[in-house]
Amino acid sequence: MRDPIAVKAALNQHEIELPSWAFGNSGTRFKVFSQPGVPRTPWEKAQDAAQVHRFTGAAPALAVHSRWYTVAD
Repeated sequence: MRDPIAVKAALNQHEIELPSWAFGNSGTRFKVFSQPGVPRTPWEKAQDAAQVHRFTGAAPALAVHSRWYTVAD
């Protein structure tokens, strides 16, 4: 696909599913690197993912690792 218009159309249709576990503290098995503003609940992670979609328009889906999250409702 070398036609610039076709490439742009294909990129406009491209969608990314963000993993919920990407929104959190980073680290290794030896140390976690805490950062201010890190989401604490599944709902905050969903809000952060929604913000990424608002900025990019390319990430409308969130993959939730449901066994990691416990919520009251």
